[in-house]
Amino acid sequence: MDTSMHDMLEEMGKDIVRQEDLEERNRLWSLKDMNQVSKYDKVNKSIEGINVHMIETENIQLCPTIFGNMLNLRYMDFCVPWRLLENEKLLVDGVDSVSLPNELRYLGWDFYPFKSLSPSLNPKNLVILKLWRCNMEHLWNDDHQDLVYLRKIDLTDCKNLRKIPNLLGAINLKSLDCSGCESLVELSRLTHLTSLETLRLSGCSSLEKFPELPNNLSELDLSFTGNEEVPNSIEHLFSV
Repeated sequence: MDTSMHDMLEEMGKDIVRQEDLEERNRLWSLKDMNQVSKYDKVNKSIEGINVHMIETENIQLCPTIFGNMLNLRYMDFCVPWRLLENEKLLVDGVDSVSLPNELRYLGWDFYPFKSLSPSLNPKNLVILKLWRCNMEHLWNDDHQDLVYLRKIDLTDCKNLRKIPNLLGAINLKSLDCSGCESLVELSRLTHLTSLETLRLSGCSSLEKFPELPNNLSELDLSFTGNEEVPNSIEHLFSV
């Protein structure tokens, strides 16, 4: 057997070992692992969590079904350290969206590159949604009403976000943070959110008015917004 053939077979063997190793894991911790998984477009029932702190810019050719194929994926977090904000983000090539599994409980993705969450995602199991400094214009359509597990939504500095979807089913939501969403022009009805304690709208300069709010709020930030009128239901927060 010549040297080139031997080297090719050796590399094929290593690739099979790497694939088998990834298939047995239930966590992914690096972009290198993500790249490996991207190569094998197949159903994976073992991976339950992805936690990647991006410290080096890498260009990943994401398969649109990579996450949707992880049927038991419950935790997903792509985090960019504050000191690297201007340089580090997860880049994607030639992909308009990626499918996400309905089993997700925690979804965090700094610099999420798409205009909305995947239309195939049913957020019925989400507990925490954290999408910082993202390119999105809206989250999901108003058809999703089964949001009983949702406790926290953090959309800090999503500067292209224009509307918060109807949250009628999010009866246990405790915190909604839209700080820095400078294109946000509309808030849907919120009075039904009887568990809501924290609402942050600082820097929402396009938001000129919003509907009545639940009277159980303990923290409300309206600094640097276009709002000039305080709803009657939360006047107690501004009383001396």
